[in-house]
Amino acid sequence: MIEKVKISQYQFAILVMMFTVGSSILIIPAGLAKEAKEDAWIAALLGIGVGVVLVFLYSALGNRFPDMNLAEYSEVILGKWLGKLVSILYFSFFSSLLHLCYAT
Repeated sequence: MIEKVKISQYQFAILVMMFTVGSSILIIPAGLAKEAKEDAWIAALLGIGVGVVLVFLYSALGNRFPDMNLAEYSEVILGKWLGKLVSILYFSFFSSLLHLCYAT
């Protein structure tokens, strides 16, 4: 039998921050450095700032809808069709990252 385990808000914040920093290290540097040149550090700091805002957003939504996952409460907030679209886009982003990480 699969046991339902919940993580704390602190653990969630650490996971999201590590994912944000990790994905920005994997995806952004080449294109960012080409366009921004010596100002790439400014864009990287802005990216981390956006990640921190996302941590607070995800935490607030998790506290407001404690028994739902992201796909479920996006439908509650945005409606059936737009919520499904946002969920599909969100999860396709993660699957594309996995594909990028494990591409040979």
